[in-house]
Amino acid sequence: KASARTERLLVREPAQPAAGPLDLRWDDTSGLPYELRISRLTRWVLDATASGRRFRMQLPAQSLGPDRGPEFRDRCLRVLALL
Repeated sequence: KASARTERLLVREPAQPAAGPLDLRWDDTSGLPYELRISRLTRWVLDATASGRRFRMQLPAQSLGPDRGPEFRDRCLRVLALL
């Protein structure tokens, strides 16, 4: 009815709660072979970046973030490549 009155499409979108940073943890890939663990984390980094989410990557010897964007993605991918 509101759209008909205003002659433009009105859409109700529920407010979404602010989500904290996404944690990408090496420990969450336990049970996988070493190279597959790196591959899985790489996919998670790419997916988080594509969705625009802030994320933190936690590896056995270091933690990166939380941050977002192409520069942070490249930094994470460089660290993964050197594992």
